[in-house]
Amino acid sequence: MALAHRRALSPAASVTLTYRVPARRRRSFLLFLRRAFDVYEEPRGVTMRLFESLDEPGLFHEVVEYASTKAYLRDQARVEKDPRVVAVLQEFRAFLSAAPAVHRLRQVRVARRRRSP
Repeated sequence: MALAHRRALSPAASVTLTYRVPARRRRSFLLFLRRAFDVYEEPRGVTMRLFESLDEPGLFHEVVEYASTKAYLRDQARVEKDPRVVAVLQEFRAFLSAAPAVHRLRQVRVARRRRSP
């Protein structure tokens, strides 16, 4: 149980997408994501998160977290070849004002000193 919790807090890899959705499409976009996230999270080891800017409504930051490098590589193959995922991604892009900024990330561990009690 502790290991699963730790992996949830420190994924092996992440992909972030930052994008804008016009205000008039926000409601339908969030309904779409309910369905899309189910497809994206089908394989084990993939967790989706969505954030919206408090300062700029309509500016979203999506985080895809992978429990392992293997989960990341498996998902990349799905993005390129799985017809269901390709169709969902096409529908996703239709909601956006412009192409998303995409960043592939790996966690960097920072050695820290233990705090004295």
